[in-house]
Amino acid sequence: MIYKYKSDMGNNPASVDIRKGIVYINRDMWTRLTPYERAIILLHEEGHYRNKSVDGSLKKESRG
Repeated sequence: MIYKYKSDMGNNPASVDIRKGIVYINRDMWTRLTPYERAIILLHEEGHYRNKSVDGSLKKESRG
């Protein structure tokens, strides 16, 4: 996984691009979070990536 900071994410602390394996971290919010909160957020996004899930649903893999 690759981690990148972004500034224009509103109230979302992080998001993941499951195709590219990139976790985007909200630069503005990140500094206000505790180390525990940061860890939970990163694990949450990693879960989305590993399960290929988007908005709570599983993304279908193409078998081309």
